[in-house]
Amino acid sequence: MAFNFFNSSSRGNGVPVAFTPLPGTFSDEADNEDNLESNSNTNGSASDIPRLIKVCLYVPLTILYYVLNLLLTLVGMFKPVSNIFHFYTKKDNHFGDDMATQFVNVIDSLSAYTAANERSGYTFEVLYNIENGVLSKNMLKGGYTDILHKCSNDAKIAILYFFDPLLYDPYEYISKILTTTEFVECVKKYNCLVWFCDVTTPQGLQTANALKVRQFPFLGALAPRSSNKMKLIARVEGPLFDYDFSRFESKLSTYYPTLLEIRRQRQYEEVQRLLREQQDSRFQDSLRRDQERDRAAEEVALKSQWLIWRKSTLAPEPASGGCRVNIRLENERVIRRFDENLPIEEIYAYIALKRAGLLSPNDTNSDEVEGEVQRPNYDYQFDFELYSPVPRTYLEPSTLIKDEDAIYPSGTIIVESAE
Repeated sequence: MAFNFFNSSSRGNGVPVAFTPLPGTFSDEADNEDNLESNSNTNGSASDIPRLIKVCLYVPLTILYYVLNLLLTLVGMFKPVSNIFHFYTKKDNHFGDDMATQFVNVIDSLSAYTAANERSGYTFEVLYNIENGVLSKNMLKGGYTDILHKCSNDAKIAILYFFDPLLYDPYEYISKILTTTEFVECVKKYNCLVWFCDVTTPQGLQTANALKVRQFPFLGALAPRSSNKMKLIARVEGPLFDYDFSRFESKLSTYYPTLLEIRRQRQYEEVQRLLREQQDSRFQDSLRRDQERDRAAEEVALKSQWLIWRKSTLAPEPASGGCRVNIRLENERVIRRFDENLPIEEIYAYIALKRAGLLSPNDTNSDEVEGEVQRPNYDYQFDFELYSPVPRTYLEPSTLIKDEDAIYPSGTIIVESAE
Protein backbone atom coordinates (compact mmCIF):
# COMPACT_ATOMS: atom_id res chain seq x y z
CA MET A 1 0.00 0.00 0.00
CA ALA A 2 2.75 2.39 0.89
CA PHE A 3 4.54 1.50 -2.30
CA ASN A 4 1.43 2.21 -4.40
CA PHE A 5 0.84 5.48 -2.63
CA PHE A 6 4.37 6.75 -3.22
CA ASN A 7 4.35 5.40 -6.72
CA SER A 8 1.13 7.22 -7.63
CA SER A 9 2.38 10.35 -5.93
CA SER A 10 5.56 10.27 -7.94
CA ARG A 11 3.64 9.76 -11.16
CA GLY A 12 1.35 12.59 -10.35
CA ASN A 13 4.34 14.88 -9.92
CA GLY A 14 5.81 13.66 -13.16
CA VAL A 15 9.04 12.37 -11.57
CA PRO A 16 9.48 8.60 -11.63
CA VAL A 17 10.80 7.05 -8.38
CA ALA A 18 12.51 3.65 -8.41
CA PHE A 19 11.80 1.23 -5.57
CA THR A 20 13.57 -2.02 -4.87
CA PRO A 21 11.06 -4.77 -4.24
CA LEU A 22 11.46 -6.51 -0.96
CA PRO A 23 12.09 -10.24 -0.86
CA GLY A 24 8.91 -12.28 -0.62
CA THR A 25 6.58 -9.55 -2.08
CA PHE A 26 4.12 -10.19 -4.89
CA SER A 27 4.57 -8.81 -8.36
CA ASP A 28 2.81 -5.49 -9.21
CA GLU A 29 2.43 -6.16 -12.95
CA ALA A 30 -1.25 -6.97 -12.68
CA ASP A 31 -1.87 -3.85 -10.62
CA ASN A 32 0.10 -1.75 -13.09
CA GLU A 33 -1.90 -3.10 -16.02
CA ASP A 34 -5.17 -2.32 -14.25
CA ASN A 35 -3.95 1.19 -13.41
CA LEU A 36 -2.79 1.83 -16.97
CA GLU A 37 -6.11 0.66 -18.40
CA SER A 38 -8.13 2.83 -16.01
CA ASN A 39 -5.87 5.84 -16.66
CA SER A 40 -6.18 5.44 -20.42
CA ASN A 41 -9.99 5.31 -20.17
CA THR A 42 -10.06 8.33 -17.91
CA ASN A 43 -7.70 10.33 -20.13
CA GLY A 44 -9.69 9.45 -23.25
CA SER A 45 -13.01 10.57 -21.81
CA ALA A 46 -11.46 13.71 -20.37
CA SER A 47 -9.85 14.63 -23.70
CA ASP A 48 -13.19 14.28 -25.57
CA ILE A 49 -14.89 16.98 -23.47
CA PRO A 50 -12.59 19.92 -24.45
CA ARG A 51 -12.75 18.85 -28.09
CA LEU A 52 -16.55 18.93 -27.98
CA ILE A 53 -16.58 22.34 -26.29
CA LYS A 54 -14.11 23.64 -28.85
CA VAL A 55 -16.24 22.45 -31.75
CA CYS A 56 -19.40 23.99 -30.25
CA LEU A 57 -17.76 27.38 -29.69
CA TYR A 58 -15.65 27.56 -32.83
CA VAL A 59 -18.50 27.91 -35.34
CA PRO A 60 -20.48 30.76 -33.67
CA LEU A 61 -17.32 32.62 -32.68
CA THR A 62 -16.06 32.41 -36.25
CA ILE A 63 -19.36 33.73 -37.61
CA LEU A 64 -19.38 36.51 -35.01
CA TYR A 65 -15.82 37.44 -35.95
CA TYR A 66 -16.62 37.82 -39.64
CA VAL A 67 -19.83 39.75 -38.92
CA LEU A 68 -18.01 42.21 -36.67
CA ASN A 69 -15.24 42.53 -39.21
CA LEU A 70 -17.80 43.33 -41.93
CA LEU A 71 -19.52 45.91 -39.73
CA LEU A 72 -16.26 47.64 -38.89
CA THR A 73 -15.36 47.74 -42.58
CA LEU A 74 -18.71 49.30 -43.49
CA VAL A 75 -18.39 51.88 -40.73
CA GLY A 76 -14.95 52.79 -41.98
CA MET A 77 -16.24 53.15 -45.53
CA PHE A 78 -19.24 55.35 -44.65
CA LYS A 79 -17.55 57.48 -42.01
CA PRO A 80 -16.46 60.22 -44.49
CA VAL A 81 -20.00 60.43 -45.84
CA SER A 82 -21.43 60.69 -42.34
CA ASN A 83 -18.91 63.38 -41.47
CA ILE A 84 -19.94 65.43 -44.49
CA PHE A 85 -23.62 64.99 -43.68
CA HIS A 86 -22.98 65.93 -40.06
CA PHE A 87 -21.09 69.04 -41.14
CA TYR A 88 -23.92 70.37 -43.29
CA THR A 89 -26.51 69.41 -40.72
CA LYS A 90 -24.57 71.22 -38.05
CA LYS A 91 -24.11 74.20 -40.31
CA ASP A 92 -27.80 74.38 -41.14
CA ASN A 93 -28.74 74.11 -37.49
CA HIS A 94 -26.26 76.82 -36.65
CA PHE A 95 -27.65 79.11 -39.33
CA GLY A 96 -31.11 78.38 -38.05
CA ASP A 97 -30.20 79.84 -34.66
CA ASP A 98 -31.09 83.36 -33.71
CA MET A 99 -28.71 85.60 -35.65
CA ALA A 100 -29.18 88.37 -33.13
CA THR A 101 -27.85 86.06 -30.42
CA GLN A 102 -24.76 85.31 -32.51
CA PHE A 103 -24.18 89.02 -33.00
CA VAL A 104 -24.44 89.60 -29.25
CA ASN A 105 -21.94 86.80 -28.65
CA VAL A 106 -19.43 88.49 -30.97
CA ILE A 107 -19.91 91.80 -29.16
CA ASP A 108 -19.35 90.07 -25.83
CA SER A 109 -16.15 88.49 -27.13
CA LEU A 110 -14.83 91.81 -28.40
CA SER A 111 -15.81 93.57 -25.18
CA ALA A 112 -13.12 91.52 -23.44
CA TYR A 113 -10.68 94.07 -24.85
CA THR A 114 -11.03 96.74 -22.19
CA ALA A 115 -8.07 98.94 -23.11
CA ALA A 116 -8.95 102.50 -24.10
CA ASN A 117 -7.69 104.13 -27.26
CA GLU A 118 -4.71 106.35 -26.50
CA ARG A 119 -5.93 109.29 -28.61
CA SER A 120 -9.72 109.11 -28.43
CA GLY A 121 -10.13 107.58 -24.99
CA TYR A 122 -12.89 105.33 -26.29
CA THR A 123 -13.19 101.71 -25.27
CA PHE A 124 -14.99 99.08 -27.28
CA GLU A 125 -17.67 98.78 -24.59
CA VAL A 126 -18.36 102.53 -24.64
CA LEU A 127 -18.81 102.62 -28.41
CA TYR A 128 -20.48 99.32 -29.19
CA ASN A 129 -22.55 98.45 -26.16
CA ILE A 130 -25.80 97.19 -27.67
CA GLU A 131 -28.06 99.04 -25.24
CA ASN A 132 -26.37 102.40 -24.67
CA GLY A 133 -23.23 102.51 -26.80
CA VAL A 134 -22.28 105.63 -28.74
CA LEU A 135 -22.84 103.75 -32.03
CA SER A 136 -25.60 101.43 -30.82
CA LYS A 137 -28.13 103.00 -33.24
CA ASN A 138 -25.85 102.18 -36.17
CA MET A 139 -25.37 98.54 -35.20
CA LEU A 140 -27.50 95.91 -36.92
CA LYS A 141 -28.29 92.82 -34.90
CA GLY A 142 -28.80 89.95 -37.32
CA GLY A 143 -27.14 87.89 -40.01
CA TYR A 144 -25.44 88.73 -43.28
CA THR A 145 -28.75 88.48 -45.15
CA ASP A 146 -30.25 91.09 -42.83
CA ILE A 147 -27.42 93.52 -43.48
CA LEU A 148 -27.81 93.04 -47.25
CA HIS A 149 -31.55 93.76 -47.10
CA LYS A 150 -31.05 96.80 -44.89
CA CYS A 151 -28.35 98.28 -47.13
CA SER A 152 -30.32 97.62 -50.30
CA ASN A 153 -33.65 98.93 -49.02
CA ASP A 154 -32.29 102.03 -47.24
CA ALA A 155 -29.39 102.70 -49.65
CA LYS A 156 -26.84 102.86 -46.84
CA ILE A 157 -23.19 101.91 -46.42
CA ALA A 158 -22.48 98.97 -44.13
CA ILE A 159 -19.09 98.56 -42.47
CA LEU A 160 -18.30 94.89 -41.89
CA TYR A 161 -15.68 93.66 -39.43
CA PHE A 162 -14.59 90.02 -39.42
CA PHE A 163 -13.05 89.02 -36.11
CA ASP A 164 -10.69 86.04 -35.81
CA PRO A 165 -10.00 85.12 -32.16
CA LEU A 166 -7.26 82.67 -33.20
CA LEU A 167 -4.88 85.35 -34.43
CA TYR A 168 -1.77 86.34 -32.51
CA ASP A 169 -3.18 89.86 -31.98
CA PRO A 170 -6.96 89.52 -32.50
CA TYR A 171 -7.71 93.02 -31.15
CA GLU A 172 -5.39 94.97 -33.46
CA TYR A 173 -8.22 96.50 -35.50
CA ILE A 174 -10.11 97.46 -32.34
CA SER A 175 -7.26 99.48 -30.91
CA LYS A 176 -6.10 101.01 -34.21
CA ILE A 177 -9.36 101.52 -36.15
CA LEU A 178 -12.67 100.73 -34.46
CA THR A 179 -12.11 102.86 -31.33
CA THR A 180 -10.50 105.84 -33.05
CA THR A 181 -12.15 109.23 -33.33
CA GLU A 182 -11.79 109.19 -37.13
CA PHE A 183 -13.75 105.96 -37.43
CA VAL A 184 -16.54 107.11 -35.09
CA GLU A 185 -16.92 110.42 -36.96
CA CYS A 186 -16.92 108.58 -40.29
CA VAL A 187 -19.74 106.28 -39.17
CA LYS A 188 -21.80 109.24 -37.94
CA LYS A 189 -21.06 111.40 -40.99
CA TYR A 190 -22.23 108.88 -43.56
CA ASN A 191 -24.80 107.23 -41.24
CA CYS A 192 -23.19 103.84 -41.82
CA LEU A 193 -24.42 100.54 -40.50
CA VAL A 194 -21.94 98.51 -38.43
CA TRP A 195 -21.90 94.71 -38.37
CA PHE A 196 -19.48 92.30 -36.66
CA CYS A 197 -18.91 88.64 -37.40
CA ASP A 198 -16.76 85.82 -36.00
CA VAL A 199 -15.01 83.95 -38.83
CA THR A 200 -14.74 80.80 -36.73
CA THR A 201 -18.51 80.31 -37.07
CA PRO A 202 -20.01 78.73 -40.20
CA GLN A 203 -21.85 81.95 -41.03
CA GLY A 204 -18.70 84.02 -40.73
CA LEU A 205 -16.66 81.64 -42.85
CA GLN A 206 -19.31 81.46 -45.55
CA THR A 207 -19.70 85.24 -45.62
CA ALA A 208 -15.94 85.73 -45.83
CA ASN A 209 -15.77 83.33 -48.77
CA ALA A 210 -18.61 85.18 -50.50
CA LEU A 211 -16.72 88.47 -50.13
CA LYS A 212 -13.44 86.83 -51.20
CA VAL A 213 -11.62 87.80 -48.02
CA ARG A 214 -7.96 86.79 -48.24
CA GLN A 215 -6.64 87.73 -44.79
CA PHE A 216 -7.97 88.38 -41.32
CA PRO A 217 -8.82 90.62 -39.59
CA PHE A 218 -10.96 92.23 -42.29
CA LEU A 219 -12.75 95.56 -42.44
CA GLY A 220 -14.89 96.36 -45.47
CA ALA A 221 -17.46 98.90 -46.62
CA LEU A 222 -20.44 97.42 -48.45
CA ALA A 223 -22.72 99.67 -50.51
CA PRO A 224 -25.60 99.18 -52.96
CA ARG A 225 -25.35 99.85 -56.66
CA SER A 226 -28.00 101.22 -59.00
CA SER A 227 -28.71 97.70 -60.24
CA ASN A 228 -29.82 96.59 -56.74
CA LYS A 229 -26.58 94.65 -56.34
CA MET A 230 -23.97 95.14 -53.62
CA LYS A 231 -20.28 95.93 -53.93
CA LEU A 232 -17.30 96.41 -51.63
CA ILE A 233 -16.17 99.99 -52.08
CA ALA A 234 -13.34 99.83 -49.50
CA ARG A 235 -11.47 97.10 -47.68
CA VAL A 236 -8.66 96.61 -45.18
CA GLU A 237 -7.36 93.13 -44.42
CA GLY A 238 -4.45 91.53 -42.67
CA PRO A 239 -1.95 93.08 -40.26
CA LEU A 240 -1.70 96.87 -40.09
CA PHE A 241 1.76 98.22 -40.90
CA ASP A 242 1.55 101.62 -42.62
CA TYR A 243 -2.22 101.91 -42.52
CA ASP A 244 -3.93 105.30 -42.80
CA PHE A 245 -7.69 105.48 -42.16
CA SER A 246 -7.99 108.53 -44.41
CA ARG A 247 -7.61 106.28 -47.46
CA PHE A 248 -10.54 104.17 -46.28
CA GLU A 249 -12.68 107.25 -45.62
CA SER A 250 -11.79 108.82 -48.97
CA LYS A 251 -13.31 105.84 -50.79
CA LEU A 252 -16.52 106.29 -48.82
CA SER A 253 -16.50 110.01 -49.60
CA THR A 254 -15.98 109.30 -53.30
CA TYR A 255 -18.87 106.86 -53.47
CA TYR A 256 -21.27 108.86 -51.29
CA PRO A 257 -22.58 111.09 -54.16
CA THR A 258 -23.45 107.91 -56.06
CA LEU A 259 -25.29 106.69 -52.99
CA LEU A 260 -27.25 109.95 -52.80
CA GLU A 261 -28.17 109.62 -56.47
CA ILE A 262 -29.42 106.09 -55.82
CA ARG A 263 -31.56 107.39 -52.96
CA ARG A 264 -33.00 110.18 -55.13
CA GLN A 265 -33.73 107.71 -57.90
CA ARG A 266 -35.48 105.38 -55.50
CA GLN A 267 -37.46 108.23 -53.99
CA TYR A 268 -38.52 109.28 -57.49
CA GLU A 269 -39.53 105.71 -58.30
CA GLU A 270 -41.46 105.50 -55.04
CA VAL A 271 -43.30 108.75 -55.80
CA GLN A 272 -44.12 107.50 -59.29
CA ARG A 273 -45.36 104.25 -57.83
CA LEU A 274 -47.61 106.07 -55.38
CA LEU A 275 -48.95 108.28 -58.18
CA ARG A 276 -49.71 105.23 -60.29
CA GLU A 277 -51.45 103.59 -57.35
CA GLN A 278 -53.53 106.72 -56.78
CA GLN A 279 -54.41 106.95 -60.47
CA ASP A 280 -55.31 103.28 -60.55
CA SER A 281 -57.38 103.72 -57.41
CA ARG A 282 -59.25 106.71 -58.86
CA PHE A 283 -59.77 104.86 -62.13
CA GLN A 284 -61.09 101.80 -60.31
CA ASP A 285 -63.42 103.97 -58.22
CA SER A 286 -64.71 105.73 -61.33
CA LEU A 287 -65.12 102.42 -63.13
CA ARG A 288 -66.96 100.97 -60.15
CA ARG A 289 -69.32 103.96 -60.00
CA ASP A 290 -69.99 103.71 -63.73
CA GLN A 291 -70.66 100.01 -63.43
CA GLU A 292 -72.99 100.54 -60.48
CA ARG A 293 -74.79 103.30 -62.38
CA ASP A 294 -75.11 101.07 -65.44
CA ARG A 295 -76.37 98.20 -63.32
CA ALA A 296 -78.90 100.48 -61.62
CA ALA A 297 -80.13 101.83 -64.97
CA GLU A 298 -80.33 98.32 -66.38
CA GLU A 299 -82.25 97.14 -63.34
CA VAL A 300 -84.71 100.04 -63.66
CA ALA A 301 -85.24 99.17 -67.31
CA LEU A 302 -85.75 95.50 -66.52
CA LYS A 303 -88.20 96.35 -63.73
CA SER A 304 -90.14 98.56 -66.12
CA GLN A 305 -90.20 95.81 -68.74
CA TRP A 306 -91.36 93.28 -66.17
CA LEU A 307 -94.17 95.55 -64.96
CA ILE A 308 -95.32 96.11 -68.53
CA TRP A 309 -95.30 92.36 -69.09
CA ARG A 310 -97.09 91.74 -65.81
CA LYS A 311 -99.72 94.30 -66.71
CA SER A 312 -100.43 92.36 -69.88
CA THR A 313 -101.01 89.19 -67.85
CA LEU A 314 -103.02 90.77 -65.01
CA ALA A 315 -106.42 89.08 -64.67
CA PRO A 316 -109.45 91.39 -64.96
CA GLU A 317 -111.60 92.08 -61.91
CA PRO A 318 -114.48 89.62 -61.58
CA ALA A 319 -117.92 91.17 -61.92
CA SER A 320 -119.16 89.24 -58.93
CA GLY A 321 -117.99 86.65 -56.50
CA GLY A 322 -114.31 86.11 -55.98
CA CYS A 323 -112.40 87.64 -53.09
CA ARG A 324 -113.21 91.19 -52.06
CA VAL A 325 -110.35 93.00 -50.33
CA ASN A 326 -109.85 96.47 -48.93
CA ILE A 327 -106.26 97.57 -49.73
CA ARG A 328 -104.71 100.36 -47.66
CA LEU A 329 -102.11 102.18 -49.75
CA GLU A 330 -100.01 105.17 -48.68
CA ASN A 331 -102.50 107.87 -49.65
CA GLU A 332 -105.64 106.01 -50.58
CA ARG A 333 -107.75 102.93 -50.15
CA VAL A 334 -108.70 100.59 -52.94
CA ILE A 335 -111.49 98.04 -52.88
CA ARG A 336 -111.19 95.36 -55.52
CA ARG A 337 -112.22 91.82 -56.27
CA PHE A 338 -109.76 89.09 -57.29
CA ASP A 339 -110.29 85.62 -58.65
CA GLU A 340 -110.05 83.27 -55.65
CA ASN A 341 -108.32 80.61 -57.76
CA LEU A 342 -105.31 82.85 -58.36
CA PRO A 343 -102.31 83.10 -56.00
CA ILE A 344 -101.88 86.07 -53.70
CA GLU A 345 -99.06 87.13 -56.03
CA GLU A 346 -101.85 88.55 -58.22
CA ILE A 347 -102.64 91.05 -55.48
CA TYR A 348 -98.92 91.86 -55.15
CA ALA A 349 -98.70 92.51 -58.90
CA TYR A 350 -101.80 94.70 -58.85
CA ILE A 351 -100.42 96.84 -56.04
CA ALA A 352 -97.00 97.11 -57.77
CA LEU A 353 -98.69 98.29 -60.99
CA LYS A 354 -100.88 100.69 -59.00
CA ARG A 355 -97.90 102.23 -57.25
CA ALA A 356 -96.00 102.51 -60.54
CA GLY A 357 -98.94 104.38 -62.12
CA LEU A 358 -99.44 101.81 -64.86
CA LEU A 359 -103.15 101.22 -64.16
CA SER A 360 -106.01 103.40 -65.28
CA PRO A 361 -107.67 105.70 -62.76
CA ASN A 362 -110.75 103.49 -62.49
CA ASP A 363 -108.52 100.59 -61.37
CA THR A 364 -109.24 98.54 -64.47
CA ASN A 365 -106.83 97.04 -66.90
CA SER A 366 -108.40 98.81 -69.85
CA ASP A 367 -105.13 100.10 -71.28
CA GLU A 368 -104.34 97.26 -73.58
CA VAL A 369 -100.73 96.72 -74.54
CA GLU A 370 -100.13 96.65 -78.26
CA GLY A 371 -98.71 93.38 -79.47
CA GLU A 372 -97.50 90.46 -77.42
CA VAL A 373 -95.12 91.37 -74.61
CA GLN A 374 -92.29 88.96 -73.92
CA ARG A 375 -91.39 88.25 -70.36
CA PRO A 376 -87.95 89.71 -69.60
CA ASN A 377 -85.22 87.54 -68.13
CA TYR A 378 -85.49 89.16 -64.73
CA ASP A 379 -86.57 88.00 -61.29
CA TYR A 380 -88.67 90.83 -59.96
CA GLN A 381 -88.56 91.35 -56.21
CA PHE A 382 -91.46 93.21 -54.62
CA ASP A 383 -90.26 96.02 -52.36
CA PHE A 384 -93.24 95.70 -50.05
CA GLU A 385 -95.09 93.09 -48.02
CA LEU A 386 -98.78 92.47 -47.46
CA TYR A 387 -100.35 91.75 -44.07
CA SER A 388 -103.82 91.16 -42.69
CA PRO A 389 -104.29 93.40 -39.63
CA VAL A 390 -106.48 91.27 -37.34
CA PRO A 391 -105.03 88.83 -36.64
CA ARG A 392 -101.78 90.09 -38.10
CA THR A 393 -100.90 87.58 -40.77
CA TYR A 394 -98.25 87.73 -43.47
CA LEU A 395 -99.68 87.00 -46.91
CA GLU A 396 -97.42 84.61 -48.76
CA PRO A 397 -97.39 85.36 -52.53
CA SER A 398 -97.43 81.68 -53.49
CA THR A 399 -100.57 80.86 -51.45
CA LEU A 400 -103.91 80.66 -53.29
CA ILE A 401 -106.36 83.41 -52.38
CA LYS A 402 -109.08 80.96 -51.43
CA ASP A 403 -106.71 79.16 -49.05
CA GLU A 404 -105.98 82.27 -47.00
CA ASP A 405 -108.73 82.63 -44.40
CA ALA A 406 -107.51 86.08 -43.36
CA ILE A 407 -108.73 87.65 -46.64
CA TYR A 408 -111.12 85.16 -48.19
CA PRO A 409 -113.91 85.72 -48.98
CA SER A 410 -113.23 89.29 -47.83
CA GLY A 411 -110.69 91.09 -45.78
CA THR A 412 -108.37 94.03 -45.31
CA ILE A 413 -104.79 94.23 -46.58
CA ILE A 414 -102.07 96.53 -45.23
CA VAL A 415 -99.07 97.41 -47.45
CA GLU A 416 -95.74 97.73 -45.61
CA SER A 417 -92.28 98.37 -47.01
CA ALA A 418 -89.97 95.39 -46.99
CA GLU A 419 -86.92 95.77 -44.73
